[in-house]
Amino acid sequence: MGDQKGVNPPPATSGRLNLVKEGFLSYGVALTCVALATWVRLLLDPLVGNQFPFATLLLAILLTAWLRGFLPALFAVLLGAFAADYFLLPIRGKFDLVGTDQYVGLALYSATGLGIAMLGGIMRRAQHRAATDATAACRQAALLNQSYDAILVWDWQGPIRFWNRGAERLYGISQADALGQLSQTLLRTQAQAGTADFTEELEHAGYWEGELEQTTPDGRQLIVESRMVLI
Repeated sequence: MGDQKGVNPPPATSGRLNLVKEGFLSYGVALTCVALATWVRLLLDPLVGNQFPFATLLLAILLTAWLRGFLPALFAVLLGAFAADYFLLPIRGKFDLVGTDQYVGLALYSATGLGIAMLGGIMRRAQHRAATDATAACRQAALLNQSYDAILVWDWQGPIRFWNRGAERLYGISQADALGQLSQTLLRTQAQAGTADFTEELEHAGYWEGELEQTTPDGRQLIVESRMVLI
């Protein structure tokens, strides 16, 4: 018998399968949230009767928007409208709105639910964007940390915030000892035109390049080619 080997699906097919799975999960969350909200509202019948039929459904929409985004939350709005009509609004057990107050109530629920879905979707996108930016910043910092050039980041007229391994090798100062220190004080930085002149040029032009004279804590005197960018 010949050898049998597994074959991985093409990347495009795998991507489509992931999208389908993600879709089922997202809309399944919406269905679950609405079902639970309807059940909880029915449990509250002895306390509130027929009042506030949409309260738990609006919470379900908010939770869906927070967990899965705008479109699943919009689906939850639609499901909630049918659930309220059939299970919560008098006459229960059939799809039949009775009276102007029920039409108005359902319209207000739909408008409020749409607003919640949009707001929750925006918050979820912002959260996802912030997480993506944080991951990218961590990767960038990791790459900079591996550079053989000395790279440091400091607040304007403030302490050092980043000190890579190249700086550790050049100055003989560990990252733990450098962070929070003033770079000009730590390295006793001097420039040919004076430190005030190069910081003034950096502030106005946003860029400075030249030689700096620096002294390490163990007494070594260094002349370094420096490039600074104000960000």
